[in-house]
Amino acid sequence: MGKDIKFHKRGKVRDVYEKASEYALGRGVIIADTKFEFGPGKAQVSFNKQFARDYLENIDWNKAPPAPQIPTEIIEKTSLKYLEAYQRITGKTLQGIDENI
Repeated sequence: MGKDIKFHKRGKVRDVYEKASEYALGRGVIIADTKFEFGPGKAQVSFNKQFARDYLENIDWNKAPPAPQIPTEIIEKTSLKYLEAYQRITGKTLQGIDENI
């Protein structure tokens, strides 16, 4: 019985993912999760913290605390990606946010 419940939940998660994915895709965004990375066979525009990851991977940091200071440019690029994703998905802008950071 426990296995049936787990399978049932997995189906519900898939249903939710498919519905959200269709909604976002209609607005130019492909939703990818670390467990669900789908794309139409080519590199996709990324809406995540990759700018910050790339920066941290390319400096001489041993990944032990304290973390290094992230440059303003990297923070701004990352913020703009999240803002763009929000606007594409919701069709709204955030009040009081400078889109040109």
